[in-house]
Amino acid sequence: PLAIWLQILMETKVGRQYAGILLLGLAAPLLPHTGKLFGWGWAVLILALESWSGHASAYSPAAYTVGLDFIHLLASAVWAGGLVLLFAVWWKARYEAGRFARVFSRFALVSFAVLWITGFLNMLAFLPSLEYLVYTTWGKWLMAKIAATLLVIVVALFIRRQLRRKHTISGWLLQADLGLLAVIVMVAGIFTYMSPLPQNEPLYYHKMGSDMHLTLRITPNEPGENQFIVKVWLPEEDGAPRQVQLFLSPAGKESGAAEVPLAPYQDQEFDVFEGFAKYTYQSEGPYLSSAGEWKAAVTVVDSSGKERVTETTFRVY
Repeated sequence: PLAIWLQILMETKVGRQYAGILLLGLAAPLLPHTGKLFGWGWAVLILALESWSGHASAYSPAAYTVGLDFIHLLASAVWAGGLVLLFAVWWKARYEAGRFARVFSRFALVSFAVLWITGFLNMLAFLPSLEYLVYTTWGKWLMAKIAATLLVIVVALFIRRQLRRKHTISGWLLQADLGLLAVIVMVAGIFTYMSPLPQNEPLYYHKMGSDMHLTLRITPNEPGENQFIVKVWLPEEDGAPRQVQLFLSPAGKESGAAEVPLAPYQDQEFDVFEGFAKYTYQSEGPYLSSAGEWKAAVTVVDSSGKERVTETTFRVY
């Protein structure tokens, strides 16, 4: 209902930010009829609201990340706005476009350098390490955006070369630059709906075998307190296992594995394998101490003394 939308816009932080952006957007057509002071104030306000309503406001210290985002948006406005204006001038008067391009190219170079620097610093603030780029869709889109910006640099070099030689600008080069701008803006829009960090999901590992089945569950599978469940199915004639142990260690470390103390519990789940008896164990505690790749090893010693070791690796974000 409309009343709920008004309540969201007026009574929530995010709603008030969007309401402010909406009002400033509606006021934009008035800018050509106002003074410079009003225009600069409008630009500062809308950049500030855009900065506070993005991913940057969710990170600490917020003043640093929001400030970087403000500068990033300002530089993008100079580059993108100047490029669109250049195309409009080129459409009307090719020679004047060449003159404008020689002046604008200096601003474009500075703003593009600022975009790279602030974008890189923001990426470091958002991600624990650069390898997180390959773990999320956000990171993959960011790499696509980086590729597009590299192409922009190539096109800009050709434009500057042509300006030095002919004092004019080629239409197809300008259109290529605009096309890359559209790609970058599209990717930036997609970013709005994605989180830079991947979401942890409970680990569910199951392995079938001719003489043993095994299940390992870790919930919620994140740094700190977790619940650990180990289920073992052994042939009925073998009887109960002598020992079941769970060891956790950071992947890549051969020594220093920590044992998770397991205790038997009564399982209510119906997961039966014909000819096998089920034995269940659980534990709770802060045994996943940090984010990273981990290795879990379950050791089962049956009634005859035979030892079976099952290993799996998983990542905690």
